[in-house]
Amino acid sequence: MRSAAIASFGASALLVLVTACSSGPAETPEPSDPPTTAPTTTRPTSPPAEDPAPEQPPLEELILGSWTSADPGDPFLEFHPDGTFSGSDGCNGVGGTYEIEPGAELIPLDRAPSTLIACPGIDDWLRAVEFVTVDADDYLQAYDGDEAHIGQMYRAE
Repeated sequence: MRSAAIASFGASALLVLVTACSSGPAETPEPSDPPTTAPTTTRPTSPPAEDPAPEQPPLEELILGSWTSADPGDPFLEFHPDGTFSGSDGCNGVGGTYEIEPGAELIPLDRAPSTLIACPGIDDWLRAVEFVTVDADDYLQAYDGDEAHIGQMYRAE
């Protein structure tokens, strides 16, 4: 009798539990009901735009500072913000002024008189420089009066 009562109680409890968990038929939205969330769509994306090449500073700023070469005598040129330059081929001094014309690619050097000491083993190409420019690789390119390339220098550290 006891087992019949336990079985009857268990069946009743199971029936109550099943009835309580059942909330009736599942509700399905009607076709006219708007969706509760926006549909997600996968759209192709264009590749990220490449950053444009950084603009190079104007020649007036690029030229400033000290430039040197590994040639014998350690030649150098220094360009100052006041429009003057000075330097040496390792034996003779050079100097003068420069003025950059708007849009110019070459900077003419107005050289002051310099010394002309004979210096064995020194390449005196710096004495012939009449124009300079700074190229895209940050080298100072030197040209003579006929605009023929005669040498280059790198920025001194």
